[in-house]
Amino acid sequence: MNNFADDDLLLNTGVSFPIAFRRAEIHGVEVKLEIPHWGPVSGFISYSNMLGIGYLPVTGGLFLGDNAASALGAAGSFPISQDQRNTVQTRFRYQVSSRIWFSFGGAYGSGLPVEFDGTISDATAQYGSRIVERVNFDRAACARPFH
Repeated sequence: MNNFADDDLLLNTGVSFPIAFRRAEIHGVEVKLEIPHWGPVSGFISYSNMLGIGYLPVTGGLFLGDNAASALGAAGSFPISQDQRNTVQTRFRYQVSSRIWFSFGGAYGSGLPVEFDGTISDATAQYGSRIVERVNFDRAACARPFH
């Protein structure tokens, strides 16, 4: 898609403003198996795998700070927030009687792309080893790896 819409945080706060990139490509698959009513059992399980790549330059939005001009003239590609490689969700329900039922559900997401301009030591100092151990640095297909 052209002029891909996204959002950017204002000065690293919770306030976001819309921005647009030159284009983006999102490829993937999503499947869902649903059991509406099979006796007392109903539920679903779904799986999705998406790869999302955004392409610079930025074509619109609100930019503040020293790097505003460089954002408009930049080139390259980066993983977007739709880049979620493996996501599984499930929910099942068992109807014991007309007024009693049990259900359970679960979800798994393989994570989102991360951009960090530092070393692994910097990341460990800032976020702690419990977080950094869960980051897959080898799977940065189009993401910027640590320097």
